[in-house]
Amino acid sequence: MAKILLGLTGSVAVYKSLNVIRLLERRGHEVKVILTSSASKFITPLMAKSLMKGELFTDEDFWTSGKSLHIELAKWADEIAIVPCTSNTLSKIRYSIADNLLTATLQAYKGPILVAPAMHEEMWLNPEVQDVVQHLREFRGVFFSGPARGILASGETGCGRLQSEEFIAEDIEAVLRGLPLKNVTVMVTYGRTEEPIDPVRVITNRSSGLMGYYLSKAVMEYGGNLIQVVGETSIIPYGRGEIVKVRTAREMFDVVSDQLDKVKVLIMAAAVSDFEPQEKYEAKLKKGKDLMISFKPTVDILHELSGSKRGGQLFVGFALETENLERNAREKLENKKLDLIVGNFATAMGSERSSGFLLDRDGVIEKFDELHKDQLAHKIIEKVVSLLK
Repeated sequence: MAKILLGLTGSVAVYKSLNVIRLLERRGHEVKVILTSSASKFITPLMAKSLMKGELFTDEDFWTSGKSLHIELAKWADEIAIVPCTSNTLSKIRYSIADNLLTATLQAYKGPILVAPAMHEEMWLNPEVQDVVQHLREFRGVFFSGPARGILASGETGCGRLQSEEFIAEDIEAVLRGLPLKNVTVMVTYGRTEEPIDPVRVITNRSSGLMGYYLSKAVMEYGGNLIQVVGETSIIPYGRGEIVKVRTAREMFDVVSDQLDKVKVLIMAAAVSDFEPQEKYEAKLKKGKDLMISFKPTVDILHELSGSKRGGQLFVGFALETENLERNAREKLENKKLDLIVGNFATAMGSERSSGFLLDRDGVIEKFDELHKDQLAHKIIEKVVSLLK
């Protein structure tokens, strides 16, 4: 995997960086750490070393090692991530001030940089700080992970809170991949729709929403802009990007069609109900006698949207079947003008794993067997990236 140099600077949020280290190591990356003098006022080198596998360096090493440590580290790293990054360090990077091991290493470094700011809202919104941020983004290509909005160290609520550790780790991986979905807006629909029969009963299915959760996560790990349209799920929806909650197939269609113009990639992973009652009862139905309910088809979202598909847009669909999977998937790919379809068996519903295949618009098929949905999501997004080229 990758070699990541993590810079820890003097914010009260620096203790969260220890979890980022562990998340990156768990993903298989090699991590080395530079602990600045100000950061060591919040956590000790011993504490950090005890929670990581790789090497840790301080400013004392910079002045006493007797070698060009900053040059060695700059050549070693595939990516430098500063977590957390203070206003002071941001300004040092902007104006090429190299007065400690971290900033000296940054001056000698030529690769991708991520910063995860953490400071009070008034500091973050200071016009001079925002000028620094804009410069680093536009002229240095620095990727900013956050900051998030939440409760700050002062007890107030505002923007300036360190991004969550899991999201920072995802963004570090997106930068490592080169942000292949940068400036690409991807809409992912997932979860199950529910069609009401009466005020307390619905017709639905057993979809958990797990596949869409992992797809949404993968979109962010490839640097995309994410819109989630989420029906009912058995899990908490993925907590990044724009989230629109819906309930019925018609609600999902209305949301997707309304926002389709700003979307480059549409991934329809939702398990949309195929039928809805002809009549919706206003009062709760009572038990005690036989009941006949007539159903009619719900709106076919992908079929309806295929006529609105513009040049350059990419549509991804799913086919879940109990039999004749490949034949049905090929028909759906053609009839709904899809660029990619994921065929899987009904056993995938509610499960962590799935078996089936990817079939693209050129007829290329790639099979998978009992693949974890997290891995499958990455396989799908990698295919999307290749189709966009």
